[in-house]
Amino acid sequence: MATSHICSCFGNFGPRYKRLVDNIFPADARSGLVKANMDKLIFYALSSPEKLDRIGTYLARKLTRFVDRKRYDFVRISMEALDLLLMACHAPSLNLFVESFLRMVQKLLESPEAELQVLGTSSFVKFANIEEDTPSYHRRYDFFVSKFSAMCWNDNENQKHRQQIRTSGLRGLQGVVRKTVSDDLQVNLWDNTHISKIVPSLLFILEESEKSFNEFQSDDDPAHIAEACLRELMSRASFGNIKSVINPVLNHLNSSELWVPNEFALKVFKIIMFSVQNQYNYVVIQMLLSYLDASSKESAKKKAGVVSVLAECVGLATGSSIGPAVLEVFNTLLRHLRYSVDARFNSSGHGCKLEDEMDFEQSIVHTIGAFAALLPDFQKTDVMLFIMDKFPHRNTNQHTSDRRSLRFTESDVELQKMLLHSLRQVSVSYNPTSLSAVFSPSFMDAIFHAAIVENPEVRQLALEVIFALIDRHNNSKNLGLNGMLKDGKEIQLNVEKCPKQDLMFFQKYHDQIIWYLYESASMRTNNVSNILAIYVTMATISTEMSEMEVISQLVPLVFGFQNMAMKEESKISTACRCALHAVVAAFLILAAQLLRLETLSDYAEEVYEMFKKAGCDYKGIRVAYEHQELSGVLARTSSPESIVSSVSNELDGQPSSGGTRPSTPMEHITFQILKGIISDRQHVNGTNIESPKFAESSFNEIADIASYQLQEFNSKLDNVLEAALIPLTTSALSISTVSISSVPGDDTFELKFPQEYIY
Repeated sequence: MATSHICSCFGNFGPRYKRLVDNIFPADARSGLVKANMDKLIFYALSSPEKLDRIGTYLARKLTRFVDRKRYDFVRISMEALDLLLMACHAPSLNLFVESFLRMVQKLLESPEAELQVLGTSSFVKFANIEEDTPSYHRRYDFFVSKFSAMCWNDNENQKHRQQIRTSGLRGLQGVVRKTVSDDLQVNLWDNTHISKIVPSLLFILEESEKSFNEFQSDDDPAHIAEACLRELMSRASFGNIKSVINPVLNHLNSSELWVPNEFALKVFKIIMFSVQNQYNYVVIQMLLSYLDASSKESAKKKAGVVSVLAECVGLATGSSIGPAVLEVFNTLLRHLRYSVDARFNSSGHGCKLEDEMDFEQSIVHTIGAFAALLPDFQKTDVMLFIMDKFPHRNTNQHTSDRRSLRFTESDVELQKMLLHSLRQVSVSYNPTSLSAVFSPSFMDAIFHAAIVENPEVRQLALEVIFALIDRHNNSKNLGLNGMLKDGKEIQLNVEKCPKQDLMFFQKYHDQIIWYLYESASMRTNNVSNILAIYVTMATISTEMSEMEVISQLVPLVFGFQNMAMKEESKISTACRCALHAVVAAFLILAAQLLRLETLSDYAEEVYEMFKKAGCDYKGIRVAYEHQELSGVLARTSSPESIVSSVSNELDGQPSSGGTRPSTPMEHITFQILKGIISDRQHVNGTNIESPKFAESSFNEIADIASYQLQEFNSKLDNVLEAALIPLTTSALSISTVSISSVPGDDTFELKFPQEYIY
């Protein structure tokens, strides 16, 4: 007893900071912290900041003793005192006090008691929210990262304790992120040893929340905290640190097999894309592409899940964040598309595997369209040309006869289809300013050549791409089966004045375009969809340009279709013959509407009604053409201004036998006309040399005379050439596909002399 009195007596003579620390603890722990004495301790610490280190050390020693003795009420009082000291003191010597504070927090976290772990985490979070004047660059957080991450994986049988510990672990990780990630000179949180523990812990909490189907989340819900922590982590990541976060995400999704189904992966990457800085979005996309390459030998389902996530990320990215290697992105996707098509036809897999490969290919096509939507128009042109470079072609070194004996493999044909589907996805977001900007010579040759390959579906897709690129006013949907072809009447169209450069483009390539369209229409394997695609292409060209010069050059092509449909030797189906007649009627109605020719419109509508009465019967159509009423309609519409004047004259001079021509064509250029031109020219040359007036005239007078004579000669020559062109116009496209394609050594898609071979 005496000894205790002696110790108590000498205790009053101890250091002042110890007495102040001892005085904050009440005799009964239920009374809580002694506020008055705590204020004295804070005042002393502010007045003598050099004592903070000793205060912290002494408090840590007392806390350790309380923990060992399981006096948890006094533990809470000690932590409350530490928190108040931290909030009040910002002196440079605070770093020494923090070391003692972190040792006390570590002591609590090491305790098996859930209550103490929660208490220690709460104190650490308060400390993490304090902005230190002089941060410590030698402080280590390795233990806290490991401990807080482990708390996120806690599997305590008591659900309440389990949720408390997991929530505390998440808040602790959030505190570590806030404390360290803002200053690169502090502990490197982005190091693989740390980030590989943090990110999987956050994803595990999010995954557990998905399994529990919690629709309503509070601020204290673990999933809500985990998402907030992941967002904060990504928002603070610099360019060099983004990969450090994405790699653990990919590894976790792979190890947990969360790509199939990929709903959780979609959710995670949406969080990442919304949180990362906009200029770094393309880093995430590139990492997904690299992961797709690394997973090339995985199942098609998994790769489809990765590509779906990639497409979603592309849709969320900004327009400038696709990255510098644009073609490399498309090269990667097209390479996987090729591998998938080959695997589908070269493997002897079950039906479900084939369906998985098809789903994977559709995902790639959708992703290509999503990528292209981010690009400016000039880059879309490069992308489309790049895609067509991957289009399978025959070996051009082979002779024509040899090449016809060759056939594309099934995988090549399927790849052609998928590439054209990809092009169609690109064309959806492409709105070119001019046709010459999108149809470069190389791209035009490639895409129009695809319109005359053997497979009808490939031809149809190629034509759909063509008219989608031409159609800048969305008229194509009103020109098809649900528009003009349905009712045979005028429809509402969005027509603007044709730009001069588009008109020049058509003047340059119209022979080539017409040849390809006719060649495509004469294919034996055509179906009604192919004929419809050809019509929509022609109609789109007409509506986009809406010029007499353009439409008048397409009308002979339409009459060529008519002749093809009427000939018995044409090896096309009856359905295609009916479709060709429908194309003739629909195009004439469209031409009449665009050129505002009422007589032509009346004529076309009457013909349409005749076809409608005859039905889809080839004989009925022939009867309609032999009907006397047709001659009357043509007679009423024959005028110099009518676009069909030359056609009506030819039809009047022909017998009524289904499109056959007279055996002796009418002579438009006589011998007398040619003789007159040549004799006049010789006479002019002779008189100019011998005339005295010519010898005495000045140079300017001689030049004027020569210019006038040259104009007169050219005028006569033009009249002759105009007469020579009349048979070409009235008998447009009368030759068959076989005769066009039968020239040995010439490719069907190469036009060396289009002006001579087009008709």
